[in-house]
Amino acid sequence: MGHTLIRQSELAEAADGDVMMDLGPDKSVLILIQHCREMKRQETCLRLITLLLLLSCTALFIFAMWAGFRQSGSKEEVINNEQSPAYSKQETNASADDPRKATSLHISLRSLPVPGDNKYIEWESVFGQPVYKDTEKIEIPENGFYFVYVKFDLTCSNHTFTKFEVVLHKSNIGHPSNQTLTTVNEDLRCKPGHSRNVFVGQLFDLLKDDCVRVLIRKGFDLINKSTFGAYSV
Repeated sequence: MGHTLIRQSELAEAADGDVMMDLGPDKSVLILIQHCREMKRQETCLRLITLLLLLSCTALFIFAMWAGFRQSGSKEEVINNEQSPAYSKQETNASADDPRKATSLHISLRSLPVPGDNKYIEWESVFGQPVYKDTEKIEIPENGFYFVYVKFDLTCSNHTFTKFEVVLHKSNIGHPSNQTLTTVNEDLRCKPGHSRNVFVGQLFDLLKDDCVRVLIRKGFDLINKSTFGAYSV
């Protein structure tokens, strides 16, 4: 009987030892898994913190650059504003000293009442060009593209068709012979006393000292008034 109790006690202790031995590895695995999860969580937090730091540094860098550009732009604007009166005065004086420089932007002339077909129209200055001895021309001040235009206000004299023909000529000191820039032919018919408008305008590549004239081949007596101009583009 005593041997039986001892044997059972030994078996129970052995069983308890097996259980403890079985629980030991599972607990270690759980601890290892928890440790890995904690490390992963810390790594994620570190990455987020690093990303936020990088974004903050980038934002500060961009703001510093923007502030620097704004400050330099303000200084440049102040310098330009301080220099602009002298610059404007210099440009005004230069234009006054050389009248041809004043024509570089826009020239406008109006016709003088000198009748006759197959003649160049004579003009007087409206603005942009002083009156020269030769009032038949616009003299180009610099090389470039110019929009040259002529506008006619015509008054009809009878019911029949009337021919109106205009030619723009160009000449230069180096090429004194006239070159045709463009030609316009109009057959006009309207009631006596009524008016018609004819506009001629075109872009030309012109050289310095080119002279542009308006030749009326037919229909000069129809002209009530006309304007002639050019401006650089």
